[in-house]
Amino acid sequence: MNMKPSNNVESAGIISSWLCTGCGTCAAVCPKKSIILKIDQKSGIYLPNIAKDKCNLCGICLSVCPGREIDLKNLNQIVFGQEANDPLLGSLIKCYAGCASDCHIRYSSSSGGIITALLAYALKERIIDGALVVRADERKPLEPYSFVARTIEEIICARTSRYCPIPVNNSLREILYSEGHYAVVGLPCHIAGVRKAEKANEKLKEKIILHFCLVCNHTPTFRATQYLLSKLNTGRAVKEIFYRGNGWPGAMTVRYQDGSERFVEHLDFKYWGFIFQRFFWPRRCFLCDDKSGELGDVSFMDPYLPEYNRSEKIGSTLFIVRSPFADDLINKAIEDGVIAGSEIGKERIKESQLLQEVRQRNRARRMLVKFFKQSIPLYSGRPKGKVKITDLFKAAFDYLLIRSGDYSFYAVDLCCYTWKAGKRVKSLFLRN
Repeated sequence: MNMKPSNNVESAGIISSWLCTGCGTCAAVCPKKSIILKIDQKSGIYLPNIAKDKCNLCGICLSVCPGREIDLKNLNQIVFGQEANDPLLGSLIKCYAGCASDCHIRYSSSSGGIITALLAYALKERIIDGALVVRADERKPLEPYSFVARTIEEIICARTSRYCPIPVNNSLREILYSEGHYAVVGLPCHIAGVRKAEKANEKLKEKIILHFCLVCNHTPTFRATQYLLSKLNTGRAVKEIFYRGNGWPGAMTVRYQDGSERFVEHLDFKYWGFIFQRFFWPRRCFLCDDKSGELGDVSFMDPYLPEYNRSEKIGSTLFIVRSPFADDLINKAIEDGVIAGSEIGKERIKESQLLQEVRQRNRARRMLVKFFKQSIPLYSGRPKGKVKITDLFKAAFDYLLIRSGDYSFYAVDLCCYTWKAGKRVKSLFLRN
């Protein structure tokens, strides 16, 4: 790492301007181990804490930070040897729809179990020596953590999504100082941090041979889970939380210390049906423009298409393959019966994730924030486009909902009552 900047993520304003993604890359690569990610209780996200007596202002943390800037044009050239060949999906070779062949993995995972099946297969075939994944902490059930799984059992233990902040890239340090080859699984901001770290450190680049990215709308803050648990109103101590599983689209399972359980359907109003979708966003997520995870060797997503919405009950996955190495792994896994998969047109991928609408929405959000003289992240290589006045109004409305979640649970309740009342009034008018 031959970087010689004269500052760090704190002095450069990454934290104070709310551009930090909480990915943990800076903590992993700091040569002085001067950075620790801690939960900011007010905002409900992880933020870096820098020990000033240890920091020598080398600037390495700033060079790998995906919060302020992601040079997609340059990183695509470095990673895939070309600029993105699709403006919404990035570089791609093929698109697939599929699922894990193991029925238990398929049913108990978030969406088809493809990632779990592929990681277990790659480990069994000795293609990788471990995988950077996430699991629950028995001592702190509301705070999952990342680790390097080295057995198939550990990989299966890490299945399903975790809808709360996790500094996944904290564990890059273990990979950096271990022998062998590894896979990493993360959100677009995590994978961007990994790619920037690999650009700065050739040794890390040699060790990580698979980058699996989870397509992401946003990561709810810890306050989202706290709000949901308060609405369940049980008064019991939580032992474990599974945010997905039980088929598709699935349900949250809350297990309590007394052995009882509560289930919350994925599209329940208190969950992704409204609350998790509209409130409790980290402000950096509000400005993200990489939903499809353009720097992942493979990007995985839920199959939000009419044919799946009507009939899918167990779980399936749509995924974009960007590297020949990953495509070869997937083809071998299909041949060996580990996963089932077939090609799907890239336009169906865009339709499933509403990517054109998301791009327009994100342009409006960044324009709105910039108008109020607040910092915005830079994404190079993005085509310019017009912003409609209606998109700006929607962006302002979304921002107000997010800030109400930051302010108080009572404010969220008031917004929910108003929303439901508005829907009732609208339905009455439509009937007449």
